[in-house]
Order: sequence, then structure tokens, then C-alpha cells
Amino acid sequence: MSVFEKLLLKPIPELQPARDAFLASYPKKPGGSRFTKVTMGVDADLALKRYFKLHELEVETWFNVISPRGGTLRRLREELVKLASKDWKVIRQK
Repeated sequence: MSVFEKLLLKPIPELQPARDAFLASYPKKPGGSRFTKVTMGVDADLALKRYFKLHELEVETWFNVISPRGGTLRRLREELVKLASKDWKVIRQK
């Protein structure tokens, strides 16, 4: 069962806070979303982080499309951190 099924279609208790936040992000009336790229409830954030940590091997398979050939999500993450830490202002001036 995918995380989307576990979150929305056949919710499991450990993801209930994330499900509630996701469903609340589509309010029937104006009032603000709780599950967006800008805001997410703390309980939903903790539930998702815990789920991703406990199911790391499964989650890693979701990203095989963007990970380097023969690489891993961990290696991709390390490379992204390395790129993000570079001084791009200096690099652009060269």
C-alpha cells in the first residue's frame, strides 16, 4: 500500500495528523490552508517526518527517477547539500 493510500484512501493512525492537515488545506470556505509549501501544522510535520524515517527504504524508492544512475537518495541528498553550500556569487563572477 502506498503512502498516499495510507494517508488518504485507507488512513493509518500514525498518519492521521497529516491527513487532517491535508484535508483542512482544502477548506470549503476562506480561512487559510494548513498544508501548503509555506505552512503545515506541527503535528502533521512530525507525523510525516516520523513516517519517512521509519520507512526510509520504501521512501527512497519513490525517488529512483531523480537519483543518479546506480546512486542512492542519500548520495543525491549529499550532493545537493554540497551544491547548496557553494558560494555561488563567487562562482558566477568567474
